[in-house]
Amino acid sequence: MNSSDNPSDPAVPGNAAAAVDWRYRPDSRGRQLAQAVRQAVRARQLWQPGQRVLLACSGGPDSLAALLLLDHLRRSLGHQLAVALIDHGLQPDRAQAEALVQEACAARGLALRVERVAVAPGPQLEARARQLRYQALQQLKVELDCTVIATAHHADDQAETWLMRAARGAGVPALAAIRASRGDGVVRPLLCLDRGDLAHVLGGRPAWTDPSNSDPQHLRNRLRAQVLPPLELAMPGAARAMARTAEHLQNQVAAAEIWMGLALHHSGIAADVARQSLQLPATLVPADPAALGPLLHWVCAQLAAQAPGHRAVEQVAAAVRQSGPVTTQIAELVAHRDRGMWTFSRADVARAQAAD
Repeated sequence: MNSSDNPSDPAVPGNAAAAVDWRYRPDSRGRQLAQAVRQAVRARQLWQPGQRVLLACSGGPDSLAALLLLDHLRRSLGHQLAVALIDHGLQPDRAQAEALVQEACAARGLALRVERVAVAPGPQLEARARQLRYQALQQLKVELDCTVIATAHHADDQAETWLMRAARGAGVPALAAIRASRGDGVVRPLLCLDRGDLAHVLGGRPAWTDPSNSDPQHLRNRLRAQVLPPLELAMPGAARAMARTAEHLQNQVAAAEIWMGLALHHSGIAADVARQSLQLPATLVPADPAALGPLLHWVCAQLAAQAPGHRAVEQVAAAVRQSGPVTTQIAELVAHRDRGMWTFSRADVARAQAAD
């Protein structure tokens, strides 16, 4: 991975769109959209005044609109703003995207870092590129002394994610879909806006189009092109409604996690942060999967382990119903019961302890 800094000269050599006016003068609708984002940031406490925000900008229309909005809101929200572009080297016309972002940042006096990552060919290319992208962003967050990484995910992304997961029979935590705050410093301040709102903010300025966004090989693209348009015709506002459903579920999941944590901490929970394990009296671990599922999700969240799916919950429930000492592993979590206590630990920690 290597990086380059943004030149201070607002004229980008070789950029045909160098005359674009990147000044943002919102009209009445633009001011309403900015107010919605301002309220979302404050209500969700995504960042605080004086903190530095790193915006992930691909050069696409959504992220360029995010750049204009978050820069416009610097005075009222009190944050500082830096911009990062991660180049995977997968698209031949990425120079166009980089030139656009460089020009927009230079025109607005924003610092830009360009990081280039190498993605090896092979299966699951998109997933591996995404993982490398977030790794690079996390490194930049530290290097640039930023508090959070902001992405341009919006309400239409939320609806698509919710629909995909609902069609697969996902549980409540997964149906909460894209969270405003991911828990690792990644925040999504634009979930209150949709693609049309961001197009209004961009106001016809040029943007890069990722060719992979129209590739029917990807399920999300097929939903966007083939499922959501007729659904909107049959039920106008359906995408917005699905995004609201995801938000309602996020609130319920967050409330359940808060109350569960308070109840468990007052009921004999023992946490060993250094060794990444939790202990609970066996009387607090139910055999009913409906009650056990939320508990296991909470435990995994405390240990930064992968959340369990339906089959994993059933597996632990079967272990709870057994008598005597028992050990079971689901994904990254090992659960062990002995002498009336359940011990939950990450699988890698449990293996290290066994080796000792």
